Amino acid sequence: KALDVFAHIERTDALRAGSSNLEERARDIRYTFLRETAASIGARVIATGHNQDDQVETILLRLLRGSGLTGLIGMQAHQADLVRPLLELTRADIRHYAHAHKIPHRIDASNQDLRFVRNRVRRLLLPLLTKYFNPNLRETLTRSASLLAEDKSCLDDFTSTLYARLVKERRTTTGIEPSIDAAELTELPKALQRRLIRSMSKVADPQARLGHSVALEQALVALASHSKGVQFPLGGSLTLSRAKGTVRISFAK
Repeated sequence: KALDVFAHIERTDALRAGSSNLEERARDIRYTFLRETAASIGARVIATGHNQDDQVETILLRLLRGSGLTGLIGMQAHQADLVRPLLELTRADIRHYAHAHKIPHRIDASNQDLRFVRNRVRRLLLPLLTKYFNPNLRETLTRSASLLAEDKSCLDDFTSTLYARLVKERRTTTGIEPSIDAAELTELPKALQRRLIRSMSKVADPQARLGHSVALEQALVALASHSKGVQFPLGGSLTLSRAKGTVRISFAK
């Protein structure tokens, strides 16, 4: 009210305490709500309150889970329809600002619950690493993520060039079906094979989230081991197949 800004509030009963993947499913529900609200009011971007501490926790979590380059760069200040204007500020910076300007705020009680892995990283692992290994750990991880982001940007540009040169797209009844000459794909370094398959998957299904998945690695092994007759599920409704010298990714609705 003080800022004359409309507030859109929605509650959900789609989550149950104690159920599996609670944090991830809550995140999906939040972003669905944000994007639906943005569309309904004609907003072009969504600003979130992620800060530097969130970034460091995210990088550590992804490192522990075995993420590749894309995961280890953490969150980006600008990413598609999302902006994160507070990403370079610490929680301490934000609390100090709120205190100095007498801005009331709340602390989510669930942030203290050690059943959630992010809270264990925040309250147990980070203090231990900072105390015994690197007192400047936050700055170190943030700097590393920034360097990795530059490498990723370079690889993204190169992958886009390769995609335009090597990949063919065919429109089918279920959408776009990208394909590539099998020999040209398997002659590339594994890192570029992964990136091309991810790009092809994204075209076949814009909701595809392969990431650094076991299915993708198994598909690469299958491609290297067999000259024909490969058919491999990539997760969801995507299938990678190799036949007549062509690798194809198809999507069945």
